[in-house]
Amino acid sequence: KIMHLLHKRGARVEFHDPYVDDVVLNGTTLHRTELTNNAVARADLVAVLTPHSAYDLDWISEHARLVFDARNAYNGERRGNVIRL
Repeated sequence: KIMHLLHKRGARVEFHDPYVDDVVLNGTTLHRTELTNNAVARADLVAVLTPHSAYDLDWISEHARLVFDARNAYNGERRGNVIRL
């Protein structure tokens, strides 16, 4: 739902989920984006919507410009570029 809302407001949306290859967003199939330094660094915002244990959250916060933590994945730990819901 969050991806849909962002896309509806004009955001270019990509996703990564280690357990999902593709999602359909407003009639368009999106393929999982590889989780690379470049992909994370070029994003205006990385939204942590499902904090799978496969993710290295320290690595994500080190490379992302801004992280939106919707699931308290960072356990309230203060980081300059992480905002919580």
